[in-house]
Amino acid sequence: MTAAACWHAAHGRLPPKITAILDSSNEPALTNLVLVAASPEWEVPLPGVRDRHLQTYSRLYVTNVV
Repeated sequence: MTAAACWHAAHGRLPPKITAILDSSNEPALTNLVLVAASPEWEVPLPGVRDRHLQTYSRLYVTNVV
């Protein structure tokens, strides 16, 4: 499954594979995370590079559940 499909199938949560990886880190700041907000990926032209080479950005905001 593509990354985009995994995020879409997660229905507003972190995808299960991402949650499993973060939870397995045993780092308290990375466990039990809940997705608060996410913005989709967008393309940003890089200065001095032709249109075919673009950088993509997305934003995720998460919090720990206590």
